[in-house]
Parts: sequence; C-alpha cells; structure tokens
Amino acid sequence: MYRMIYLLFLALLLIPAGAASAALPDMWASQDIGGPAIAGSADQTAGIWTVKGSGADIWGTSDQFHYCYMPTSGDVTISARVVSITNGTHEWTKAGVMIRETLNANSTHNYMAMTNNQAGATAHASSYQGRPSTGAESINNDLVPAGYTALPWYVQLKRVGNNFTGSVSPDGVVWTDVATRSTTMTASI
Repeated sequence: MYRMIYLLFLALLLIPAGAASAALPDMWASQDIGGPAIAGSADQTAGIWTVKGSGADIWGTSDQFHYCYMPTSGDVTISARVVSITNGTHEWTKAGVMIRETLNANSTHNYMAMTNNQAGATAHASSYQGRPSTGAESINNDLVPAGYTALPWYVQLKRVGNNFTGSVSPDGVVWTDVATRSTTMTASI
C-alpha cells in the first residue's frame, strides 16, 4: 500500500495584502532541526505552502534547517513542485522532499532536492542526498535533468520497504529517477 503525499515547498512566496493565512493542515507540523541561528516557519494558504528556513546545511553527520513534516509509516510517496528558492546565494541552497527517521539533527534520511544552482554551472541542479544511518556521513547523487533550465521543477521521493527512489520531473507526470538506494529505517517515520 502506498500513501501519496503532495507538498509544495517554497523558499519565499509573496501573498497579496489581506490574504488570509492559514495554519498547517491537520497532521502537519514544522520545526527547526539542529538549532539554526534564525528560526524558520511554515504556512499554507489556499493550497500553497511557504516554508522559510536557515541553517548550516543538510549534509555531513548532522543537519541544520527548517522541516515541515507529517508523521507516517510504511510505504509512501511524497511529491512537491519547487517553484523558487530565494534569499540564498550559495549553490547548495536547496528545497525538496525528505523522508526522515527522527527529528534529531543526525537522523537517517533520504532527501530529493532542487538546488539554487543555475543550469550548466555545475552538475547538481537536482540532488538526491541522504544519511544511510544515524550520525553517518551524508551521500549524494547529482543530476542535471534533460531539459532543465530553471525552476519550477517537481521532486519526488518514494519508499518501498527499505528502498528509496529520488526522482525529478518538469511537469509532475513524466519522472526521471536520480537514484535508488537501500536505507534501513523504522516503519514509523
């Protein structure tokens, strides 16, 4: 059985004056992971999600970022359309979808992201990253997908047992797999 979770991650979204801002939908929460210096936030208005965050990185043996999540278990697919990444000039500023075992900074996870990289500048317009076990060094698979010139692009992460596949798409219909990896995680994530 698969659960389909669709989520739109945005680094910044301008909302017209007077637009009603809503709390996150039932079952969803957000929090800073790893204690970034500037607190992050998440909001959902009219089906559009805005996630703002800071932090050192989602990389190495410990992460620092803002995380919007919904507890789930078992096999799951999560997809999002990354519309923009703003206020971050580093080529590794990124937004995407993650399946994370715990909310600890050194947690096992898999993460399919689009980066702040411009097409052709380096080989990581999209990156499938992860930490194979608690406290281990992160691993990475990069892909500049065919036809990529700029955002928006879709990202997807699928879990089937302990097999995780990260994919990207220009339209949310035709997907290109970046990589599949085996990662042992508890059923509840």
